[in-house]
Amino acid sequence: MFDFDRFASMSEQIKEALVGLKSDNLQSIIDQADRDSHFPAEVIQYIHQSGVMAVNSPQSFGGMGAGHAGLVILLSEIAQHSPATAQILCMHLCAMPFICRQASSEAQTALVREILSEGKICAFPMSEPGTGNKLWHMSSFGVREGDAISFNAVKSIVTSAGVADYYIVAVRDGELASSNELVLSLVPATTPGIEAKKAMDSLGMRGSSSAPMTFNIKGLSSDYIFGDPEASFAMLMAYSYPPYMLGLAAVYYGIARRCYDIACDHVQKRRFSDNNLTLSEHETVQAKIAHMRFQLSSLSAWLQRTAQVCDEVEQFLDHARQNGQFFDVISQSDDEQFIDLVGLKVVASQTAEALAVQALDLCGGQAYCRGHAVERFLRDAFAGRLQGPANATSEVLAGKLILGLGLPWEQDGA
Repeated sequence: MFDFDRFASMSEQIKEALVGLKSDNLQSIIDQADRDSHFPAEVIQYIHQSGVMAVNSPQSFGGMGAGHAGLVILLSEIAQHSPATAQILCMHLCAMPFICRQASSEAQTALVREILSEGKICAFPMSEPGTGNKLWHMSSFGVREGDAISFNAVKSIVTSAGVADYYIVAVRDGELASSNELVLSLVPATTPGIEAKKAMDSLGMRGSSSAPMTFNIKGLSSDYIFGDPEASFAMLMAYSYPPYMLGLAAVYYGIARRCYDIACDHVQKRRFSDNNLTLSEHETVQAKIAHMRFQLSSLSAWLQRTAQVCDEVEQFLDHARQNGQFFDVISQSDDEQFIDLVGLKVVASQTAEALAVQALDLCGGQAYCRGHAVERFLRDAFAGRLQGPANATSEVLAGKLILGLGLPWEQDGA
């Protein structure tokens, strides 16, 4: 049973903490980050100081322990002001549950606590030039040197490139290893051999500092290697993939919600001089607003339900790990959760596109001009269809499961 009271209370707490995002100062920084394609450091710092940035990290590490439900509330709220900032935090937050659970030494535990307490940002480079948005396949591999590891990896698009404090880099555990045998390293940004290219001059999500990166890492200490290669892929699918897909959906829900609010406000204020009627008094407009609301409500319900399921599954997996039954449980994972996650991301990005276009129609020519909120949210909305796994790939993955054909990494282990 969904706990509406808990969700409502958490929502109020997070919204109250983030009320400063509406300030002229932070909005000016957000607008400039979009214009200049740079990282909104001051906005990230404000979110950390508000006390909600560690929303889905376990309380044992100093996090809020609010799980996937808290993640959805946080990212959708931030996205209503700055989708690019929400995208930055989505990548950071999908990494934290994994590294918290994979911290296996005092040094690693201290490192994770430092990241959370000081508001440091983790980037999660995944896509590679040779494999596109097949995020489950890594071409790059590491070479073991005693307890240390060296690797040369090229990542095609990295959010927070060149500005993150740490990079969680996945490579195969040796040249002959399958893509299911991964070494995950938490690489400090100060490590020699890291190079970020110039930030992409993209259509939308311009304030996320996204760019290609190379990691030519030599002799990285075992203090920065998290987890067992034989378990890392399963742990990623269990603890990073759900908040990643759910987080993306929350970002695009936030875009859709903001476009709806802008449209409602505009049609109520826009008054015609010839008949003194507002735009909202036309039945066609009333029907359009109602249709936007129906789309938004459907997506919201799907988001909340999936967040609840993900929280329940995560608790079950934690219990299984404590009892040495993790692999038994994960091997019998429910396909329905996976289908829901990929489907939710697809529908959320499609809904954001649809509501941004409808807001453009209702707000008219002014919304087509640079500087209008709808113009920026429209550009940001179209990023969703391409973010890995792209919508077309997501539909193929879901279709394989629906038809009983299995997933690519289950079929060939690569």
